Amino acid sequence: MNGWEAFAAVGLSAVLVMAAGVGTAADLHLVTADGTPIRWQDDHLLIVHDDEVTIELAWKIGRETAAARGIDYPYDTASAAIAKMVEDLDRKGKRFGKGFYEYPEDGRKFLWPGLAEHFPAAETQPDVEELQTRLLVIQSLETARCVEEGVVTHAEDGDIGSIFGWGFPPYTGGTLSYIDTIGVRKFVAECDRMADAYGERFKVSDWLRERAESGQDFYG
Repeated sequence: MNGWEAFAAVGLSAVLVMAAGVGTAADLHLVTADGTPIRWQDDHLLIVHDDEVTIELAWKIGRETAAARGIDYPYDTASAAIAKMVEDLDRKGKRFGKGFYEYPEDGRKFLWPGLAEHFPAAETQPDVEELQTRLLVIQSLETARCVEEGVVTHAEDGDIGSIFGWGFPPYTGGTLSYIDTIGVRKFVAECDRMADAYGERFKVSDWLRERAESGQDFYG
């Protein structure tokens, strides 16, 4: 576990919900409503994170992660979407001039129209509030894992890094303050619910579960 995985939780979670058929209108509402900073007019969608650092980088890290774990790549819905963008569609991100966005030389970037063809929206769209919570929870959970493994040693660093490093909603106080505000016990229960609904990536470690049982906050 490292800081990259906490950062990557932002873009990869957005790719995951896109690949699962969540329409861009819901994603727009999601980002606007949850307080994530919007720095440019067209940067509404969370998938812009992947374009900025390049989709190719996410692809390379995913392949290296799979090799280290002894599993095949791609290994889930998000990594399959990343692989499709890089290997099949040759859309590797901003540095290459095309990714989830188009980058015309004489104008502002805009969302690539081909996304609708390759990642069509599902007939039934999920609840926007559930999407908001899902993205906030996964980023906070990844930060908690960084604390568990000694990558982050002070809660303040985790909070400041999450807000200024990748744009976690400032109104929460940061990823670890978000957990403390909800309450560690309630946060773990929410992770358990999401693990059942969305998969192992929301699975809580024994370390965090023990903190919840003892009522140990990150600022306690």
